[in-house]
Amino acid sequence: MNLGLPIALWRGDIPPPKTAYKQTNIFLRHKDLQSICDCEDFHSQATTSRDYKHIIIFVGGLMDSYHHVVFREFAQFVNGSYQKLAHIPFCAKIYTTFDSKALFYACLPTLINAGYYPYIFAHSWGAANITKVLATLHLAPQSIPLLVTMDPVGYWRLKEKPQSIQKWVNIYIADKWQHITPPNICTYFGHAWNHCISADREIAVQNYHISTKSAKNQKIITHASIRTMLHYFNTSTEFSL
Repeated sequence: MNLGLPIALWRGDIPPPKTAYKQTNIFLRHKDLQSICDCEDFHSQATTSRDYKHIIIFVGGLMDSYHHVVFREFAQFVNGSYQKLAHIPFCAKIYTTFDSKALFYACLPTLINAGYYPYIFAHSWGAANITKVLATLHLAPQSIPLLVTMDPVGYWRLKEKPQSIQKWVNIYIADKWQHITPPNICTYFGHAWNHCISADREIAVQNYHISTKSAKNQKIITHASIRTMLHYFNTSTEFSL
């Protein structure tokens, strides 16, 4: 089954990537835009009756508007891309920048009330923002099948899993402060969450390979290593969906 029209919700003050992925609709958000739900195309997709109503949502971190590490995952995702989700037929994929709390407050209830099941992958500050929304929205129990937080960062942190989330998987770089790189430094000042006691499953990623003889040819796994974190998610044998 093919995915429906991809939708990317972009910060109004920063242009989307020049590549722009022609099959993707880019909605530039402006200060005067109350809600993306005002967009007729999005609303029609969210309420159209389908036999399968699974949606995958990617939420970028603070710098994703510039570096596009999460956006690339969104753009390249097709059904079957992730081993853990290969059995789930997604009808749509959505990308948002980190500063989309107002959007989710407005649209998540609409999607869920229309019978859709959001699977959310969120990175860094975007992860902190979406979890804050989920903690304060009064959604139906277990209406969010999956929340995956990827090295979340933020002064506010989720201390208790909301009833609306069926499964919360938290992935974090356990030794990031032992490897001084710009992305890792940002997590120090941004207040990295690291271990989350309320998560159903945690995956602590470490740079064990750096101590080997071939370390010179190996890249350091950092806060920005989205593809690596997703690899650990997909290959973990300690949980299933």
